[in-house]
This record gives sequence, C-alpha cells and structure tokens, in this order.
Amino acid sequence: MLILTLRPGSVSRLAEETASPLDVMPGPLVTALAADLERSVLRNFRSGGRPIPWPLSRRAQETGKKTLIDQGLLYNSIRRHGKGYEAVVFTQDKRAFIHEYGGTIVPRTAKALTIPIAAEARGRRARSFADTFLLKRDGKAPLIMQRVEGGDPKPLFVLLKSVTLPARPFIEPPEQDIQQTMVPRIRRWMDEGAV
Repeated sequence: MLILTLRPGSVSRLAEETASPLDVMPGPLVTALAADLERSVLRNFRSGGRPIPWPLSRRAQETGKKTLIDQGLLYNSIRRHGKGYEAVVFTQDKRAFIHEYGGTIVPRTAKALTIPIAAEARGRRARSFADTFLLKRDGKAPLIMQRVEGGDPKPLFVLLKSVTLPARPFIEPPEQDIQQTMVPRIRRWMDEGAV
C-alpha cells in the first residue's frame, strides 16, 4: 500500500507561500485538497510521468500505449480520503511499491519468472496452455512454446531469473500542481473561506 497524506504540519510550506499560518485544515478544504491530490496522481499516469517522463515499458514501446496503463488496474486503484485534518491519496494495489520505487523481482518458489510475450498469454499461467514445450537457446533465455497444428510453434513466455523495473514515481504531486492548484485553493480558503 502506498499513501500520501497532507496534514496541517506537512503543508507548512504551502502556508508559508500564502503568508499565513495553517494550523488546522477545515473539512471542506481537506476534501478539496484530497480531490486535488487524486487528480494530480491520475494526471501523472496519463502523461507518462511528471515532471520527468518515465522510462517506457517494453509493452508501451511495442504497442504505443502508455506505460503503467495497460488494463488500468493500478490507475483505477487510486483512491482519496479527506477526513478530519488529513487529505490522503492512496492505493492498495500490491504492484504500487515496485512501480513507485523500482527494484528487482525474483521468483520466490519457482526457478524462473514466466514473462508473457504473446498477447493471449497476458494474465494467464503457462500451465493453462495445452501442448507446450520448453525451447532452450544458447546464450538466451528459454522460451515456453506452443505447438500450432499445421504451423510453426508459437512463443508464449520467456523464462527469466529476475526482472529489474525502473522507478516510475506516480504518488507525489509535481510542484506545478502544488503551485497552480493547491496553493491558490488554500489562499482562497484563507481569504474568502471558500474552496
């Protein structure tokens, strides 16, 4: 689970920029800031990383789709919560941490990771395919192939000892969102009492 929380103490920089202390954030302001945080995180996904673009995934390079937005599972898992004195944006998706900070994935119980390389293999296990065999290759990762009647065998999965993913930070709002959305919202609240 990844969580980003704005509390009165953590928005002291925002308060400094509004030239007024912000010791307590009232409910309507907290709710509006939580919505601002959520919009900012979702915009990070849609733009492919902000302010620094993320490294493109192999799938994005091959298909032209956006990185981290394939089936939309991580994107659609982003939630907001504004209650009391905290504006929170979070996800409970188990893949969030590795995408946010990067790292190396290794198999826990198997000898290798099975990485789908065919469209029909995405989201499925190798054992769910009939008539498969292992193709060992000199100096290259082995492949799980499927026999095709009347045609050449089709590669379904590549077997790897580990996969290293680069960091693709998405949970922090970029400085531009803070300056263009959140600071003006806090100023309006302090000047007019409206969000």
